[in-house]
Amino acid sequence: MLANVFLQSNGAPVHEALLALTIVHVMLFLAWLGVDTGVFYTSWRLRRAGLSAETRLELTRILVVLDRSPRMASLLMVPIALSLAFTGGLGLTGVSDAQMNAIFWPIVALMLLVSWALVRFERAQATGRLDTLFARTYTWVLNVIKVGIFTSFLATGIAALAGVDGLWNNDYIAWKAILFACITAAGQWIEHGFRDFAPAFGDLIANGETPERHERFDRAVKGAYPPVLTLYALVTVTAILGMASARGGF
Repeated sequence: MLANVFLQSNGAPVHEALLALTIVHVMLFLAWLGVDTGVFYTSWRLRRAGLSAETRLELTRILVVLDRSPRMASLLMVPIALSLAFTGGLGLTGVSDAQMNAIFWPIVALMLLVSWALVRFERAQATGRLDTLFARTYTWVLNVIKVGIFTSFLATGIAALAGVDGLWNNDYIAWKAILFACITAAGQWIEHGFRDFAPAFGDLIANGETPERHERFDRAVKGAYPPVLTLYALVTVTAILGMASARGGF
């Protein structure tokens, strides 16, 4: 069974499985934080005054396409991180191989399905068709997933630090779980900070640039910067904790 290639017993992890999972984990990290810096830079250029409508539209298309990478990577990071911890004996020691397979593959399938739905949702968003059954269902499912990720990682991280066995095997991994919950919350904060972008952008494109319209648009973009920078900091600290855990400490 393919799952058994990646999800071996905690007591005897296979080096090839650990290597494969680690490579995927690092690639997802690069797709998340690395590409998101491109999104940040594109938004910075988009804020410039005096740009033509065509230029703003093209920059926005680039921003939206680039933004898919961190969104998808953050979703797929969940099953990969869980399987990496399990395979490396860093956590979930109370879970059997069969149970881990039953957890891993459905989560992978769900995250891939949501990633595919993201592209379709963006098309609906671009045409203003957010009142459809698909758009409402996608939004509801995504919010449920975010709440589930936040509560499960936060709760297990705190419980592990409190001494509950069978969750995360050291404090570094427990703190990583807590930080991942905070990263999920920061992502929702970004959505809130960016809430006026579409109306301000539509007004700017449809009616032309004026100082007042540009100021509103600039403010709408900058509203997402504090949570974005917070997320960058959290992801960086999470990566440092991951390296510390692999080395057995600082």
